[in-house]
Amino acid sequence: MPGGVAAVRFLGKVIVSAGILGCLVGLIHFHITTYAYLTWALAGSLVIYLWSRPSVRSLTGTLLLGAAFSVVYGIVEGGPLLEACLAFLGLGSLGSLSLAELWSGPNRRHTSLDTCLTASMFPLFLIVAGFSLAVTSVVHPKTYERLVFICI
Repeated sequence: MPGGVAAVRFLGKVIVSAGILGCLVGLIHFHITTYAYLTWALAGSLVIYLWSRPSVRSLTGTLLLGAAFSVVYGIVEGGPLLEACLAFLGLGSLGSLSLAELWSGPNRRHTSLDTCLTASMFPLFLIVAGFSLAVTSVVHPKTYERLVFICI
């Protein structure tokens, strides 16, 4: 039975890994090359990741994930990719940190989780702020004060 439990845990980790990468690919839909603030928020995530002094193996995974996200963005959205290379590396760093937290042992898991949560604050803040601004623009009543000053 312990082999069956280990297989279920492994399968669960594989499914969660696919979900994490799927969510990061979903961020590509936000037009990274169009909105400069999102590009720089993801670049900030990259800086936090690099500040934690990752291993060469982790850096290689980040570069590969960043390149994969760049290829997917080029196929799906198109547009200039050179300006957004830091953003794609930031997405790769978030993916690398998330997967490291999921697959590492209990000793390293806490450090990976702290760095992952810290690095994801910039993009999460922008998502929450964007949602709040969208709701505000819909809920806020339309005023015609500017038309009063034109008529005078």
